[in-house]
Amino acid sequence: MEPPGRSLDIGGHYWAYAATQHFDSSKINTRLIKSGYYLLPNPLSIFSNRDTLIFLYTEIYNLMYFENSAFQLSLNVKDKFGDVTNLIQSERRTNSGQTAVIVEAVKIKSWPTGLYEFSLNISDSNQIDSANFLMRIISTEEVRFALKKSFRSEQFDTLSITDRVNLVTYELSRKQRSTLQQLTDRGKEEFLRQFWVERKSQESDSELESQAEILSRYIFVNERYSLPGLPNSGWKTDRGRVYMQFG
Repeated sequence: MEPPGRSLDIGGHYWAYAATQHFDSSKINTRLIKSGYYLLPNPLSIFSNRDTLIFLYTEIYNLMYFENSAFQLSLNVKDKFGDVTNLIQSERRTNSGQTAVIVEAVKIKSWPTGLYEFSLNISDSNQIDSANFLMRIISTEEVRFALKKSFRSEQFDTLSITDRVNLVTYELSRKQRSTLQQLTDRGKEEFLRQFWVERKSQESDSELESQAEILSRYIFVNERYSLPGLPNSGWKTDRGRVYMQFG
C-alpha cells in the first residue's frame, strides 16, 4: 500500500560547469557546496560550442524507502531538429532515504549550436515523475556577451575572498599584490572595496576594463582552462593570464 500523501517529485535542478565530491572546503565558497557536491553553476543554462563536459544536478523527493530500495532512471535529449538521443536508456539506482541527488555528466563535445531539451524520467514502485530541462549551446563570443550582460555588482558578494583577490591580481602592481597578500581577510575586504571605488571613478578611461568584464573573463578562463581536479585554477594558467589581461 502506498504511504498516504506520497508523490514522487523531481526538483532543485540546475546546470553546472563542474561537479565534484572531492574538494577542500576551506579554499572554496561554501555557497557552492550542495548535498555534498562542489558545484560551479551555470544559471543561464548557456554553454559554449567549445565546451566538452557539463553537469546536470537535480534532486528527487518522496521516493519509496525500505531495505535495498531502488528507483529507475532514464535520460534523453532532443535537439533543434526534433531528433532524440537516449543518454541513459534505463538504469537502476539505489536510494538510502526518501530523497536522492542525481549528478549526471553530459559530454557535449562537437554538439552543434542550438537549443536542447533534456527529459528525465524517474519511477519507483508504481510512482512515476518526469521533468524537462533546457540547455543552449552558442558560440564562444555569444557566451561572453551573455555572461557580461547578466552580471550585476551584487554578484560579487557571493564570491569568496580568495576569488575576489584572484580577480584583481593582474590589475595590480607587484607592490600592491604584495601588500594585499599580507593583509588579514578584513584588511583585504577594505583594500578591494577601495580598489573598486577608485576603479569605477576612472571607468571613462577606455583602456580600463569594467568590473563586469573582468568578472566575465575570470569565470570564462576558470571554466575553459582549469586543470583537472583543480576547480577555479584557469586564471593561473598562461592562457588564462593572457585572456584575463587582454581578452
